[in-house]
Amino acid sequence: MIRNKLTHTKVLIIILSIFCINTESIYASCEANFSWLPNSEPDIDGYRIYYGTEAGVYIDYKDIETPVIVDGRVTGRISNLNPGESYFFSATAYNTDNLESDFSDEISWTCPSEVVEEPVVEEPVVEEPVVEEPVVEEPVVEEPVVEEPVVEEPVVAAPVVIPNVVVEETVVEEPVGEDIVVEYLAEDVVEEEDNVVQVENFITRFYEECLYRSPDIDGLDTWTEALLTGTLSATVVAERFIFSNEFTNLNTTNEEFVTTLYKTFFNRDPDTSGYDAWVNSLNSGEKSREDALNGFTSSTEFKALCNSFGITQQPQGSLIEQFVTRFYEECLGRQPDQEGFTNWVNSLVNGYYTGADLAEKFIFSNEFENFNTSNEEYITILYTAFFNRTADTKELQAWINVLNNGSSREEVLNGFVASSEFIALCDSFGIQNK
Repeated sequence: MIRNKLTHTKVLIIILSIFCINTESIYASCEANFSWLPNSEPDIDGYRIYYGTEAGVYIDYKDIETPVIVDGRVTGRISNLNPGESYFFSATAYNTDNLESDFSDEISWTCPSEVVEEPVVEEPVVEEPVVEEPVVEEPVVEEPVVEEPVVEEPVVAAPVVIPNVVVEETVVEEPVGEDIVVEYLAEDVVEEEDNVVQVENFITRFYEECLYRSPDIDGLDTWTEALLTGTLSATVVAERFIFSNEFTNLNTTNEEFVTTLYKTFFNRDPDTSGYDAWVNSLNSGEKSREDALNGFTSSTEFKALCNSFGITQQPQGSLIEQFVTRFYEECLGRQPDQEGFTNWVNSLVNGYYTGADLAEKFIFSNEFENFNTSNEEYITILYTAFFNRTADTKELQAWINVLNNGSSREEVLNGFVASSEFIALCDSFGIQNK
């Protein structure tokens, strides 16, 4: 292969990591992932990873035309390598004039030929304790059937015959202890049944007030279980009913929509001033229906309604509040306004947005773009907001070079939100990254 030479380029340092991707058979196709420090030349246009099955003899290459830099390193990937075969790899860089550097140091690796699925074999061992659980509980279940306390009461008279036998105290105490356990379990069962009924009544209201019909059995069971297990909050259930296809197909007017919100989420007819305010803001386009729903579900009246049915309105979001506050401070340089802050917190708590969604909307908001930040300022803000640290000189310059060489700010942002550091930051605040 004849290549033009790119002079004065540094030797690429490549760190190779390999893993297998399982297929339906016992064999696997392999994928090799590479990363290396980017070249410093401003006219670098891309990289090539050469590979073959003999040392120094490369039968093919992968062209990295648009390098992606993650955590300050260029990444590359070669897929569909044959299981059990040894490969040799080397990389080059090329510039905008298509001049190419010398090969980097060669590295070799053998693709595994078999995937050992040990975790699957181990699963039955882990599940054995679950099988044993019912055996332990059987005596507790059977206790109420045998009315022990009633049968054992005559034993109390034993001290009259043998007044000095202390052992009889233990005999008397055993049924008393069992009595307490039986009563506690009975109360738990009653309380659990009451909770189910309350939640079912709560969901039934949504069907009747939003969809104007009685609930179907499957739907009622699904929604009830989601609220009882905490899989969904009442706020999320409200959103899914109001923006369901069935409700949307009713083609309600803004007046009908607001009336439905009052009856469903406040359990009352609308007051005149509140009704007029919401209808006017919807008719004028000042507020969307999503804004209106958010206003109702974040209100104290809806919270009180949820509490009356023993339902959580939405999880507490102290960590999420801190996460949102960081973006106001680091990206916009100010404290959050109450309305915007509440909307962002509710959107993250209820899963409307992920951490990556919030990051994108802050960085490309009109308020941020009006700052007219330089590339250096832009990268500095991304490091403090997304990684919770400052960039070292090398990292900062590498990203600035990426922007100066024509990559867009959107592409750079994608690199940051896909990084392990941002994922770890989201995890620390209990937020889904994407």
